[in-house]
Amino acid sequence: SQLFVAGIGADGKLGAAPVLVTRGIDGDVPSKPFGDADEFNWSPDGKSIAFNAREAGKSESWSTNFDVFVTPADGSGAPRNLTKANPAWDAAPVYSADGRTLYYRAMKRPGFEADRFGLMAMDLASGATREIAPNWDRSADNIRLSADGKRIYSTSPDMGQHPLFAIDIASGKATKIAGDGSISGFELEGDTLVFTRNSMRSPDVLFAARADGSAVRKVSVNND
Repeated sequence: SQLFVAGIGADGKLGAAPVLVTRGIDGDVPSKPFGDADEFNWSPDGKSIAFNAREAGKSESWSTNFDVFVTPADGSGAPRNLTKANPAWDAAPVYSADGRTLYYRAMKRPGFEADRFGLMAMDLASGATREIAPNWDRSADNIRLSADGKRIYSTSPDMGQHPLFAIDIASGKATKIAGDGSISGFELEGDTLVFTRNSMRSPDVLFAARADGSAVRKVSVNND
């Protein structure tokens, strides 16, 4: 499984043939068996794509050494490994709005797929990295940035439930935004948050709220 880019013309039709942008990567993009589109993201200027991959040859099936790469979106260059120094799992890269910072999830213990996923920030100019919330005793599932770029939204297992948190990037403080069951999916656009929640009382139901978790309203009623 490899990643291609295809241009779309003004008429909505494909232009030239799709270009392979993960050339030389001996691994699946997205990863198998559970990888999805969260494993690659565009830079704000559309010139680069960040993705994660596990290059382990014949030992891929039991390796946990995923790395985050960046590659030109036009296929003009080879992918560059940004997290080679970490022999454990690096995943799900997301660019800041100004394109200067790359946020991603990382484990610390090689070969241990049940390790905690911490939230990381990498300065793309210098390559310097830092863990955003080292004292947050939870494992991040995904990364969505708030409209102002100051918070990361992520779900995480928490005392038998699966709530949605907002983590302040500067301080590392985590705030529960939506809970009371398991948040199985969410999206954020401006000040609007939508999420699906299930519990012991109900299968998934769609809700909408403000970005701070207030003004929650139920959208779907098909499971009533």
